[in-house]
Formats: sequence, C-alpha cells, structure tokens
Amino acid sequence: MHRQKKTCIAMMLCAAMLSQSFVFDAYGTSAADSSVSKSASGASMFTLDKLGSVTLKQSVSVKLTDMNISVHPDGNILTYTLRYSNNSGSRVDLIDYFSKLSTPSGTIIKGKVVTSDAGKRTLPANSSQSVTYYVNIGRSAQVNGMKVSMFGWDFSSATYEKKLGGFTIPAQYSSVVPVGKSKKMKMNNISVTAKADTVQRYTINGKVYIKLGMKLSNGGTKVLSDPGYKAYLKSAGGSIFELLPESSSTGYKLQPQESRTIYYWTEIPSTMKTRGMTLQLAQEDETLKMQLPLQSFKLPAELRILPWLKAKALSL
Repeated sequence: MHRQKKTCIAMMLCAAMLSQSFVFDAYGTSAADSSVSKSASGASMFTLDKLGSVTLKQSVSVKLTDMNISVHPDGNILTYTLRYSNNSGSRVDLIDYFSKLSTPSGTIIKGKVVTSDAGKRTLPANSSQSVTYYVNIGRSAQVNGMKVSMFGWDFSSATYEKKLGGFTIPAQYSSVVPVGKSKKMKMNNISVTAKADTVQRYTINGKVYIKLGMKLSNGGTKVLSDPGYKAYLKSAGGSIFELLPESSSTGYKLQPQESRTIYYWTEIPSTMKTRGMTLQLAQEDETLKMQLPLQSFKLPAELRILPWLKAKALSL
C-alpha cells in the first residue's frame, strides 16, 4: 500500500516537473518564528528536570524524564519515562515499585511497561536506567495536569500499597518541541539530537503535497541504523496524515558524530491551513500491536514564498 502511495506521488511530481505547472513554497524558521520559538520556549518547561525526584527507599530514587501522547481511534496513548537511580551497594528489584497515572478528570490508570523495556526487572548497585510505560487515556489530548504517582508494596495496609510521592505536570509544560529547537532522544539506545528542519509545500495541478525534513545528529559512539519509526503530520485542527519517507531516507546508517536530514512526504487537502502543524514520531510495538508516541515537533508557522526555486529530481 505504501509503495502505491509512493508511486502515485512520484508520478505526480514527475509530471509536474515536465510540465512546469507547479508552485513550490518553503517553510523555514524566519525571524518571526524565532521570536515565537523563544517566547514559547520560555513559557514552557522544555524538560521535566524541575519536578525533582521521588525517594523510593534509602539511596534509591526516581525521576520523570519524558511524556508524550499519540492519537488513536480506540483511545489516545500516553507514554512516560521514569529514570531509576540506585546509589546503594546492592541491587534493587523494580517489581517492588509501580506507578499510576491520574488524568485531570480523575481517572487513575496503572502504567504498563513497553515491550522493549520489559526485561528491565532489576537495578544493579550504583547504576541508573530508564523505563518507559504506556497508558490508554481515552479522549484526553494534553499532558498538562497529568500526574504520575509512585507506589511501593505495603502488605500491612488495606490496599497492600503505599504512595511514595509523585510528579504533577504543570500547566506551562508542553511535550511538543518548539519551532527551531532540537531534542536529545534515544534511537536504538543511541543518543541522537533530532530537529524538524525544513517544510516545503508543492501545489501540483490543484493537489497539495508537503515535504518535510528532520535533521538527525548521532551523538553516540556507535553507528545508528534506521530505526524504522513511523512519522505523521498533524494539522492544527487535529487531522492526521501519514508521512512516507523518500527512498534515500530509508535503510540509512548514521556514523558517530555524523548528521543528515531525513525527508518525508504526504498529500494534504488543498484547503487545509498549514499553520500550527506538528511532526509526530511513533514506534511500532509489535507485541502490543500499537504505535507508541516518541516525540512531537512544532513546525514553522511563517510561510516564505520562493518563486525562483526550481524542483530537482525527487526519489520516492
């Protein structure tokens, strides 16, 4: 099905280039975008570091380091990442602790570990590790006001559990990376800096196609192989469009300290407003049979028309 979509887009673009009957617009981070980005960055806590940590027991603590949401027909999926730190001289069994997420409406859901982290059951002495959990939050679409509470087992209590502390997401926090900003994240357990780099719009015979680039920089010491993440374009009104990578942007390998831009395409309605769009990355969890949100990036809002630009050969 993806091959048919790619072929269709490629044919349309080739036809347009031959007839030269197309309009090419480019989105970039303009001065206006830059000021908006700075104000948005100042208004929102870009990281969750200021929430502090919760002590699980002596010399053992946990911090909330990330939270993201993706839209699904059967209920939106929220993921959150906890980083456990063990500064004691003995191992810690993570099964002794668990977390619950509370929505602003009062719904409480126990977090479940994603498949890729299911094997992280113990925390060795003097070490730290991150574990990501997921919950179905129904129609909720914002992380603001969400609360992650930490618990330990207490068989002397009526509920057999004891609350140890929690993290409340403040109103000014946004899980979406602001325009022009980058985000450090893990891809295949390698530290990578990601940034929504460019957005271009092609109008071809009345149809509109969006091409966007995401710049990746490998900050690790190992080669990064294409993780095969899913990418989606979300409009300001909430419509979701699947983004298809160019052929040159699949199966790639990124050397340590190397950077490159990955390009995606999708068709959108010609009447759709392009302000306020968001790039969303997701990872397929085959065991859970669902796509888990990874990170979202706000795309540039200002449109710069560049009529002198000519399209070059496109590989899809």
